[in-house]
Amino acid sequence: MLETALRQRLTKVTIVDRTTATGLLTDAAGRVVGIRARTADEQKTLYADLVVDATGRSSRLPTWLAELGHTLPEATVVDAHMGHATQDFDIPPEHTPDFKAIALQHRPPVTHRCAYMFLQEDRTWRCTLAGYGGDYPPNTPEGFLEYARTLRDPALHALLTKAKPVGRISAFRQAANRHHHWEKMSTWPAGLIALGDSACAFNPVYGHGMSVAALCAQALEGWLAGGASSTAEFQRAVARAASGAWTVATCEDRRYPETTGARPNAVGRLFIKYYVHALTAATKDVKVCAELMNVLSLLKKPRVLLRPDMVMRIVTRSLLRSGATRS
Repeated sequence: MLETALRQRLTKVTIVDRTTATGLLTDAAGRVVGIRARTADEQKTLYADLVVDATGRSSRLPTWLAELGHTLPEATVVDAHMGHATQDFDIPPEHTPDFKAIALQHRPPVTHRCAYMFLQEDRTWRCTLAGYGGDYPPNTPEGFLEYARTLRDPALHALLTKAKPVGRISAFRQAANRHHHWEKMSTWPAGLIALGDSACAFNPVYGHGMSVAALCAQALEGWLAGGASSTAEFQRAVARAASGAWTVATCEDRRYPETTGARPNAVGRLFIKYYVHALTAATKDVKVCAELMNVLSLLKKPRVLLRPDMVMRIVTRSLLRSGATRS
């Protein structure tokens, strides 16, 4: 439904199907002026005033920039080794539940498995199982059902036993957080920009990818309206748009000991501990919960949790919760 709605908005855009971009075209000054492309029958060149890489985490931009002689900054990678599997289901009317969604969250570092199931616009139900630390859900019907049986609550598994699978199981295991730091390049080429997952990709289980892409699109609109200064300046705007989601995703993923990649500095480690206290406090304090939801929804930056009033609430509520647990 989302893709259909977006395509209906693209009334002035020509979509060229069955065409693969294979490289960048530059002029004598090093400005990007188009792309090389390949179809089933021919090689072609496509010229443009501005080339936008929105090809996601599979972007070949690092290779293309290196081929042009650019020195690339080292990407920051934080990988919790999360994988997920998704299956659609039909649920008979006599077993239709009285809810439209169910979420069984993981609990780092104790619980590695989580699951989400929700009603779609065509009345089918979509179920996604996910596991951290290499605890991947199987992509077979029997394995899928058995994995669901081991979740923290039996409600989702009970629903699946009464449902009929629709289509194939779709599995995904390339879920590392990856920040390319294009904003740090000293010689970023004119005529080229990268946004969305092409610049900064996140663990998809948090649902931030499309939201950050939308924030990048807003940044692009403002950049073009303001005269489109330098493409290097735009890449700095992309990094700012992604910063909140990066903090949330990597804080969550670093709570698992199996997570590999860049390690946080002392300040980062302190914030992760504080973030865990914020999660605890949010279960008892409605104001902390509201601000945490704003952060998780990318409506506000994580620094809102560091306001003095929030610090007082978070520390107090978390300590009270810890004391109650110990008693």
